[in-house]
Amino acid sequence: MQYLDEADSRAVIGISMSGEIAVRLAADPNNRIRRLVTLVGAAYDSAAFEAPFGPAFTKILRTPQSWLRSVAFEQIASFPGRLTVVRTTEDTIVPATIGELLIANA
Repeated sequence: MQYLDEADSRAVIGISMSGEIAVRLAADPNNRIRRLVTLVGAAYDSAAFEAPFGPAFTKILRTPQSWLRSVAFEQIASFPGRLTVVRTTEDTIVPATIGELLIANA
């Protein structure tokens, strides 16, 4: 079995719903993440992180443009590593603006 080297930097990839989780992990310097990739990464109103999965969570996600209240856009500014953002231009679930805002704030 192989283990992570405690001294090495790390990379993280966030795909769709895990996009914001990846940003949050990368923004924390204790995680030593130096490479971040988001693939059509979503962002969420901070209230979604307090709600359990279920109707309350879904209601928050379905609130138009609630993702604009995501802390990911401010947290990405503290990420010191390399960022790759893959976004679509016509996705009806994850707006391309999320990727654009990540890049603009990085």
